[in-house]
Amino acid sequence: MCECGCVESDLRYTFPATSKESFYLLTLSGGCVGCDASPGVTIELIDKSNVLWDEYKRGEFIDGKLKFEKWPDSKGVAIITGFRKHEFVKALTSHLTGTSWDGLTDRDGKVDEIGAEVVLEEMYLDSLVKPHFPTKQDT
Repeated sequence: MCECGCVESDLRYTFPATSKESFYLLTLSGGCVGCDASPGVTIELIDKSNVLWDEYKRGEFIDGKLKFEKWPDSKGVAIITGFRKHEFVKALTSHLTGTSWDGLTDRDGKVDEIGAEVVLEEMYLDSLVKPHFPTKQDT
């Protein structure tokens, strides 16, 4: 676990591996400003040599079994990892609407590097999307 504890909010799902002595662990991680971690998806092969093998087998730290859905010609799982354009615009518009650029511009009235950094740091949290499975709101 990282020092800030952000991984405690990760979502973890298991699915079978080819061996009965192992399984896969899919982890959906959100971003963190505390440790500067990015959002992401990881797949890990867990076997008996893993320190958490017993805990995982008992279901500790696990949010459930990964549910594969029937697709037209196969089975699969979709994972959303970012905004669609209209969602991005909605999430970040308030950061620019009505913004006073006083103190963020150079002598020519243009946003300088420091001003851009201030604005972008404020927007960062609202631009993060924790990877997730599609819901009805995503369709």
